[in-house]
Amino acid sequence: MNRQAFARSGRIALDVALICLAVGVIIQNRGLISQQARRGQTFGMTVGRRVHNLAGVGLDGAIKPVALPQSGQRLLIIGMSPGCPACRENQKGWAVLASGLKQRCDEWQVVWISRDPLAETKEYWGVLGGAPPGAMADPPYRTYAQLGLAIVPRTITVLSDGRVDRVWTGKLSPKTWEEAFSYFGLKIPDMPL
Repeated sequence: MNRQAFARSGRIALDVALICLAVGVIIQNRGLISQQARRGQTFGMTVGRRVHNLAGVGLDGAIKPVALPQSGQRLLIIGMSPGCPACRENQKGWAVLASGLKQRCDEWQVVWISRDPLAETKEYWGVLGGAPPGAMADPPYRTYAQLGLAIVPRTITVLSDGRVDRVWTGKLSPKTWEEAFSYFGLKIPDMPL
């Protein structure tokens, strides 16, 4: 075997090994996400955990606190990233969900928190025709860590005592959307989400 053939076979073997390693990491991560979800934990978010001092940068560039719900109210936090394909796939369902909650008086407050810089987030909302009320970006580390925004998309509900009641992580399947709409007491729309 000549040197060029030997070098080429070595590169092929290295490429195959790297591909196998990447596939193994992906499989392991999916397993960890499933395992954490079954335990009620989703990378930084545990049902029952209390959150406090949440904030983000409003689209006007000013730091804004996220008001925790008052007695009888609840908070829906949508954790997302403009560059996240699963977030973009959840966008339509989130918009329908937020619209349905808005019609239910003042029971629910909805906050959209992009983990990305303000400029990227504003561009994203501009492409979609405008930002929803409560849209924020670039949260301080305290908020980023409490909401586990290293993993997005996140759909999080918070009760009036600041306790996390429900967390959905990742792209929501039709079955999960059905579960979410049921949780919020809303009728799931006939259109695909």
